Amino acid sequence: RALAMAMVLAALVAATGLSCAGAFDRPAPPRAEKGVLDLRQWNFERDGPLPLKGEWDFYWQRLLGPGDFSSSPGPLRSGSFNVPDSWNHYAIDGKHLPGHGCATYRLRVTSDYPGALSLGAFHPNTAFRLWVNGRLLGRAGRVSADPSLASPGQVSRTVDMPPREEADIIIQVSNHSYTYGGIWNNLYIGRKEDIRRRRENALAYDMFLFGSLFI
Repeated sequence: RALAMAMVLAALVAATGLSCAGAFDRPAPPRAEKGVLDLRQWNFERDGPLPLKGEWDFYWQRLLGPGDFSSSPGPLRSGSFNVPDSWNHYAIDGKHLPGHGCATYRLRVTSDYPGALSLGAFHPNTAFRLWVNGRLLGRAGRVSADPSLASPGQVSRTVDMPPREEADIIIQVSNHSYTYGGIWNNLYIGRKEDIRRRRENALAYDMFLFGSLFI
């Protein structure tokens, strides 16, 4: 048991050291503000994948799809909530949100990268459906406002995005199983090969931790 714990701690220290060393070479990553993220100053080849952090448009207890945003002015948002974070930490009309429920997140991304990009969702821990520019590209579990019809998803997903200067990302989320709801973990955008490598590294790390605990 002591050997397994030492191995886990060594891996954590190594991962932290690598991330800190790389942080000095990278520019400050852009963050989303009020549902918009500008990536035109981010170099995916040099700086690698970017977490889609910041303020996403948030629509509480509404499962909205691309068709709901096709006309102006569109649905009235409940607020701009941070991703990644639990929606439990936010309030609407003075009332804190419960863990169980459903919501829609939306983010509009601008990028001048000439090639195709990919999105990576690792350990979503909740049911979701993901659209990019009107196309359903990813899902996990079963999304529903009805607890009897919903089921959580635990599978990591990577989806490929066609080359385009603007991307409209819509994510439906439902949670009826856990204390905390929402998008808990980072979503990443980057070159296809970088996103898939990050997913493989995450899976390998999970296997290492499981093996260490098993030992």
